[in-house]
Amino acid sequence: MYTRQLKRLGQGRLNLALATNPTTCKTCGMNYYSYMEKDNSIHRKYHDTFVNGPRCDLEGNGSNNSCREFRILLGNKSMECRMYCVNKNSLRLVKRIETLLDMVNKELNAPAGSEAWKIIADDSVAGHAFVAVIEKRIVGLCVTEPIHDTAKQARWMLDRTQEVVPKQVNNRAKVGISRIWVAPKWRRHGIAQQLLGCVLTALIFAMTLQKHDIAFSQPSFAGGKLARQFNGVKHKSGETLIPVYLEE
Repeated sequence: MYTRQLKRLGQGRLNLALATNPTTCKTCGMNYYSYMEKDNSIHRKYHDTFVNGPRCDLEGNGSNNSCREFRILLGNKSMECRMYCVNKNSLRLVKRIETLLDMVNKELNAPAGSEAWKIIADDSVAGHAFVAVIEKRIVGLCVTEPIHDTAKQARWMLDRTQEVVPKQVNNRAKVGISRIWVAPKWRRHGIAQQLLGCVLTALIFAMTLQKHDIAFSQPSFAGGKLARQFNGVKHKSGETLIPVYLEE
């Protein structure tokens, strides 16, 4: 006589939490699912762009003229860095800068900034975007906008507390630095200072601005350090003041 043996069934558990929680990259900040190859591929591309800067051949576009050149030392290698004022008539390049600004704003946890940099205008202090390029990668970006109403916009910020000084107008500010960013791989090589130098010498044709003409859009801690080095002012109280402006 044949007797069928029944197997004892056990209760299984699926740990769905492990399958649904994304991984957050500590460097680029991207959330992705590490067990999915498509997500891994997207992350690798984004991470490379974030750390090294996006690929962009400005040298191959004759409408972009270099406004400054200098060399940096990366390890034992000397590399040429060229600065350009972005050609607003190049739709391809404008789109590339828009994409880069989205990434920059995410890193800074900042809202979308002024779009004055891409508006074609006759105003001598119109907004512009300046980029630093090394080996066909944009490694630095500086976006400017005009300060239209000094009384409403131009202020001073205490470097120590990052608080805006109430009821104190900075009457000298003419140009606002809306965003300034350098790709992580290329930081601490003076690129941000060089970008600000381009703003002084190349923003207005045949005219050189002074450092006190520049104000910053309430910078982050790292941005505040850059602003302090660039044009911070020592007050008689002993406090260091940074020229800032309120974005419209």
